[in-house]
Amino acid sequence: MMKKIIRNDHSFNINVEGYERFWDRFENETWELDTTAVFDKYIDKNTAYLDIGAWIGPTLFYAAELAGKCFAVEADPIAFKRLDENLKLNSSEDWFSNVELINKAISDKAGVINFGSQGQGGDSMSSILWGDFDTSWQVPTINAHQLIEQIKDGSNRFFVKIDIEGGEFTMLNSLKNFFELENATIYLSLHNIYLKRSLKLKYKHLNFIKRFFKIRSEFAATYRELFNCLPNNKVCWTNGQKLDQSSWVFFNIWLFCKPPKEKKYRDILMVPKN
Repeated sequence: MMKKIIRNDHSFNINVEGYERFWDRFENETWELDTTAVFDKYIDKNTAYLDIGAWIGPTLFYAAELAGKCFAVEADPIAFKRLDENLKLNSSEDWFSNVELINKAISDKAGVINFGSQGQGGDSMSSILWGDFDTSWQVPTINAHQLIEQIKDGSNRFFVKIDIEGGEFTMLNSLKNFFELENATIYLSLHNIYLKRSLKLKYKHLNFIKRFFKIRSEFAATYRELFNCLPNNKVCWTNGQKLDQSSWVFFNIWLFCKPPKEKKYRDILMVPKN
């Protein structure tokens, strides 16, 4: 069922079947209001936009009207099928030919990797964290260097959105290449609840005390690694404030397996200093 979706004077066509409630939230601006505000501020026709974890297209199609060129990476085959269908529903739009879809997962491992879903797939929660779940696939890979070379073609300013449902914590070495990309604004979504869930599964065979300390130690170490990967050539913001990396923050991360004021750390915006 095709519907024209409208948000902030931007519009695009979507097959809403099976996702009606989501698209209602998108249009009513009850879904990620901060995200589209960031897009409006940092994306224009001189920007190449890269959407890592494009799902069925909400951020991609919104950005497509703003950016000069768009690349969308989505590994979940069910989500990708709907993403491709949604793109074709906009074939008459001026921006249609400027959008390229990539049905691969970012990985330093060449060939294929296991990629899975906590549900049935196509539900925005697929990730490499769940590669051994019942709903899983082997998907082809692309590494960060290949993808960066692809988006650099004819562009000198970039916006990279990364939303991969907890997978960000497993591939920091790859993501660091995007973080350090010159003239690039990075918008990284964090899913610490999925990181914690994966660690619970990893250490479920241990007794309570050992499990308690193992989970917290690895959770805090992962956050430390993430913060150490953040680029020196950019200012990092969370919820409109500069990112706090104090000892107090890490104490909370260790003790509660989440940052203090958790929603504040949901997204990290990295903006070039110059």
